[in-house]
Amino acid sequence: MENWIFNYNSDNFDFGGGEEFIEVANFAALPVTGSTSVIYVTLDTNKLYRWTGSTYVEVSAQDNNPNVQTVVSAATVTPVFGNDLVVITAQAAGLTLANPTGTWVQGKDLVIRIKDNGTARSIAYDTKYRAIGVTLPTTTVINKTTYLGIVYNSTDDTFDIIGVTTQA
Repeated sequence: MENWIFNYNSDNFDFGGGEEFIEVANFAALPVTGSTSVIYVTLDTNKLYRWTGSTYVEVSAQDNNPNVQTVVSAATVTPVFGNDLVVITAQAAGLTLANPTGTWVQGKDLVIRIKDNGTARSIAYDTKYRAIGVTLPTTTVINKTTYLGIVYNSTDDTFDIIGVTTQA
């Protein structure tokens, strides 16, 4: 971990004054309990985080490039905090979507895209996935793409699936 002080005076880039910055390898390497006077930089993504007193919140500028996790067939797929999109292609076995890992924040969204390898495959969901107003697919549709739209609900500690659509 490297510490450095940042004094950047700009109306467009203001963290509230001269901040101490601490570099860490990745989100998982952030201290369990942070400091509210520090901006943390994850070197793998170059994202900036501030400790709120109870959780880390990203404060870096958003770009238009989603953070994509790509999987070519796996029995279990585990989304991680920071993923915007999980792409599962050529699924050649029954699929279990494991509970996402990392420290998710209220309202963080996630899209999961699934396509089989020409044979219908089962889809199972771990305990923190919850359908809201939709019916969860339990199998893929041969050679068709299915999207799951998900929003993290920290109040209930669930990943609410609020949209499901499959290619016609």
